[in-house]
Amino acid sequence: MGLRLRAEPGGRGGPRGRARSVLRRGIDKAAFHPDKRDRAGLAAAFGIPQDRLLIAFAGRVDSGKRAMTVALAARQLIDRGHDLSVIFAGDGGERGAIHQLLGPRAVCPGALTQADLARVYASADVFVFPSRIEITPNVVLEAKACGTPVVVSGGPGGGAVHVRAPGADGIVIDAESADIWADAVGGLLADPGRREAMGRAARADIERHHPSWRDVLAEDLLPVWTRIARRPRGTGGRASVTRR
Repeated sequence: MGLRLRAEPGGRGGPRGRARSVLRRGIDKAAFHPDKRDRAGLAAAFGIPQDRLLIAFAGRVDSGKRAMTVALAARQLIDRGHDLSVIFAGDGGERGAIHQLLGPRAVCPGALTQADLARVYASADVFVFPSRIEITPNVVLEAKACGTPVVVSGGPGGGAVHVRAPGADGIVIDAESADIWADAVGGLLADPGRREAMGRAARADIERHHPSWRDVLAEDLLPVWTRIARRPRGTGGRASVTRR
């Protein structure tokens, strides 16, 4: 999602032509970067062993974001023999139920700062986001920018909006069953080479196709502001910003 800048020139009785410019949503590619990986820091902060596989989720820990789907899938994977922990970054009403289901394998630190989120994304082996109520799921972009493989929901409202080539820069799942999510995530956990390749493709997609906030300022905002500033006085024009 972005913003649409709309300039409507012309005063009373004048022309009603409209000039529109799209203000894209940027991402801080330096703040969210693979070099933020810090398993030693996560071990110190949350007690997650450095040699244990790590699944990450970020967002409200509730039914709307389908956080329990992540927990149920993780429970299956643990029961299948995967040595893993899951970190749920965010507040929400399902944190207690998740702790009951996963015990010490669940880490629920609440809302994290941007710097701590970047560290979680970059340190995770897989980022899992089953939500289907999204407009622009920024957490998927952030995880991809950190070079982390993403497993997301397809269809309207899912994180698939930010997966350019399913199977290459992320995995898209068009199902709600925790069994199917467990199979997809488990396949990645069992294949380090595939995880590494998908993480590289994810970061490359961010580099090539998503603007930084500096790009948004230079390419989207400044040209519009300059055009408005140079408009002759007395034209009666106005500019407004609306969501796209």
